[in-house]
Parts: sequence; C-alpha cells; structure tokens
Amino acid sequence: MYMTLEKVSKTFRSVLPRTLAGGRGFLRWSLLGLLVVVAAAGGWWLMVNKGNGAEEYVVQRGPLTDTVRFTGKLNTRSRATLSFERGGVVSFVAPVGQKVRSGAVIARLQAQDAQARVANAQAALEAEEANLQKLLRGARPEEKERARIRLADAQEALRQKHAALISTARKVQSDMRSAITQNLDIIMDDPARSQRELKFKTTRSAAADRLLSGREVVMGTVEAMGQSIAALETAPSSVEVLRGHYEALKRAVGEVRSLFLLASDALDGAIETREVSRPTLESFRTSVAGGLVALSAAEVALDGAFDAVVAAQQARNLAQADFTVLEAGSDPQDIALAQARIASQRALLEEVQAELGRYRIIAPFAGEIGSVYVGVGDRVQPYEPIVELLSSGSLLVEGRVSELDVPFLSVGQDVEITFDALGEKEKFVGKVTQIDRAEQEVDATPTYEVKIAIDASDPRLAPGMTTNVMSSIIRAQDALLLPRRFVWYSKGESYVYVQTEGGREKEARRVTLGRESRSGVIEVLAGLEEGEVVVSP
Repeated sequence: MYMTLEKVSKTFRSVLPRTLAGGRGFLRWSLLGLLVVVAAAGGWWLMVNKGNGAEEYVVQRGPLTDTVRFTGKLNTRSRATLSFERGGVVSFVAPVGQKVRSGAVIARLQAQDAQARVANAQAALEAEEANLQKLLRGARPEEKERARIRLADAQEALRQKHAALISTARKVQSDMRSAITQNLDIIMDDPARSQRELKFKTTRSAAADRLLSGREVVMGTVEAMGQSIAALETAPSSVEVLRGHYEALKRAVGEVRSLFLLASDALDGAIETREVSRPTLESFRTSVAGGLVALSAAEVALDGAFDAVVAAQQARNLAQADFTVLEAGSDPQDIALAQARIASQRALLEEVQAELGRYRIIAPFAGEIGSVYVGVGDRVQPYEPIVELLSSGSLLVEGRVSELDVPFLSVGQDVEITFDALGEKEKFVGKVTQIDRAEQEVDATPTYEVKIAIDASDPRLAPGMTTNVMSSIIRAQDALLLPRRFVWYSKGESYVYVQTEGGREKEARRVTLGRESRSGVIEVLAGLEEGEVVVSP
C-alpha cells in the first residue's frame, strides 16, 4: 500500500502531544526527526504518484499534423539580363525602377549610319515603285527630260562621293601615321636606335615584345596604304571595284589598332620605378588612349565615306534605270524587271531594318528595370550585359526542400511565408506552383527545388529578400493521439502503461498503432479510449 498524505498527517498528530510532554530538548530532536519522516514520506508519495518520475498523458482526440519548414529567396517569375547583338556607343538606357511594357525600347546605341542605310533603302524602294508606275502608264517628253537631268546629277554626285572617299582615305593614312609617331612612339626610346626598347618596365613581357617587333611592320603597312589610295584614284566609280581597296584600308586600320592595344596591355603591367614615375606612366596611358580614340574616329570616317559612295551609286543606278525606261518606252519585260527590282529592294530594306534592330534592346515582357550596368556614352561590346529586366505581377519564392520534407508538399498547396526583413508577425500566403523532380545534393543531403507564387502587391516586397516557409499538413482529421515516448514494445507488440481507477496502479495494455507524425505523435487505432491516462515506461 502507498502511504498517503492523510496517513502522514495522522502520524504527526499522534506524535506531537508526546513530543511536547518530553521537554524542550526532546521537543527539538523529536520535531527534527518528525520533519525528516514527513519529508521522506511526502517525497515518496510524489515519486509513486508520478510513477517513480514517470510522465503522465491524457489520451485525447485531434488532428494528426506534420509541419514542413524551409528557407528560400524571393524572385520575380521572369528576369532577364539583356544585351546588344553588336557593339557601339550607348545613346539611351532606361533608368533603374522604370516600368516598361512588352516591346518597349529600353536601350539604344548610336546608329546614325544604320539609320541612313534604312533611309536610303526606303527611298530606293519608293523610287523603284514609282518607276514601275511610270512603266505602266508610259512617259511624257517633260518626264524624259527630267529623268535625263536626274541621271546627270546622280552621276556627278557619285563622282563627288568617290573623290570624298579618296580624300578621307588620305586623311586616315595621315592620322594613322601621326598616331604611331606621336601617341605610340612616346612610350619608346630614341627611334634612331637600331633596337628599340620601352621607356618603362612591365610584367606583360609578351605584349611588350610583340609591340616592339610589330611597330616597324605596322608602320610599313600604313605607308603601303598609299597604294590602295592610288588605286582608288584610278578606279571607276563602281562600288564593286572600290570595295576591295576600301577593305584593304580597313585592314590597315585594324593592324594599327592591334598595335595600340598591345601598348595598352603593356602599360597595364607597367612598374613604377625611380626613372619612370607614376605621373609619367599615366601620361603614357593617356597618350595611347588618345591614339585609340583617333583610330576609332578615322575608321568611322572611312566607313561613312564608303557608305556615301554606295548610296550615291544606288541613286545613280536608279536614275539610269528610270531614264532608260522612259527612253525605251514601256515593255512587258521591262515591267517584269522593275517588279523584280522592287522585290530585291524590299528584301534589302528588310535586311537593313533588321540590322538597325540590333542597335536596340526591346523588352521581351512587361516589367521593371532592376539593374543597369552601363551609362550613356559608354562603348560596349556585343552581348555585354546592359540591363536586367524583372517581370511585373506575382513574385516567386524559390527554395530547396530535403527529401524527408518533399513528400508532404504538393502543387496547389497553400503555405505560410514570413520575411526576415519584415519580422515573424507579418505573414503572407503563397501557393506551391512547381516541385522539381531532379534532386540536387546540398551538404550531402538530396534536396528538391520548390517554387511558390506570392502576391506582389505589397510594395515592401523586393526580389532577393530571404523568406521562411511553413506548411502544416493534416494527415488524419480526428485521431486518437499519443506521443511516441509513452509506447514500449515486447515480442513485436506495442504496449502502454494505463493508470487504473484512482491512479494508484498501472497496467500494461497492448495497443494497435497507425500513422506517426515526424514530431513523434502516433495515431492509436485500438486499445485506448479518449480520456484515459497513460504513464511513460
């Protein structure tokens, strides 16, 4: 039998009178002993009623739930880093934060030459179409006279553009020569020496060696440009003939640029010494950079002069065709040829329009400019990142879930989301939109990427914010629940200790268990009733 507090109380009441009758000393020692007995009895009573330190649990019904938690990052549904298909100088770029519609121009390169080619092609097409109309209706004498005058003017314009190309080529040769002797030779020692050396030491020895060995070769190429210029002077005003000489001049400019780039590379590795100070090195770099600018300007001028010849020849050809048609009168074959020229000119127009499109970046979807990597006036290379475009509308939480958690998630499931930046009290609801099938190991644990859609209307939300995702899954709606720690096993069977009536005894009872949550709560299928008290083993 267990000693109850009532028995302890009776014992205390029976001992107390005898204790008082025994005197002060006896009283003191008797009370001390009695207190020891009471403390021991009370502690023994608590231990027994807790099952020798055992834990009690009242069996109850409720939902059997599991909770999945993981972290992620907020992103837009679509984001794109956009670039130009060609190089050039930036003339416009949309600022960070600007809202743009799909199809809007968000960056543009300087494109005067390309725009001129489009305008010329458009004008040529319109002229061909007008020519066809004349063929169809026939020509009057005054129209023939005007056509003759236009042809003479076009031939004179072509001659002038040819002369301008020759003049430009001479200036380009002069600029190349000056760039070498004034901007490049400044970083070398006395040119009269048989073996040139740089005026500074550099860690880029390969670039320095190629620069020194290539200087005389490239200067020879510049002097040889005179042959191409002489050929331009004697050649007829025909694009087909002039093109070869023009391309030879372009190659020469390219060789000079390569020489300056070697100089720039060598200067990048320049070593400051007592003889060559930092300001001196900076003046060398400025000189080489100035030479590169001069080269670019010369090349642009040469391209523009040749394009002008091309445009002038196209205008002359159209004027010639117009005059020929008017002189000969309408002919079915002429009409067919005119129609063929229109088709060819329309194809050319589409080609130059497509080329002009490479000078622009078009927004592939509606959104907001998230980042800008260049500024107006910057020279950029093909496919260099220019802007990052973030899609508008709903945002997306992306995170990785372990293989243990992923079975508890499904597409369409609602989840609770909080943000580190906003605190735990700010809760948002998201919906699972995608669960990747391909696993990826993170810290030797297989994980799967999960994407969750979330409303983007709250202005505080921004891509890149850290998120915490939580989802509770009900595995059984109305189950008899029991913590795992109250179950023990014997011979393959599951048992629990159940308090008998009055709570003074416990009995072992076999139970049938069902599903178990990851937090250690088990569904009891048989063997217990709601309200019964179980004791931990």
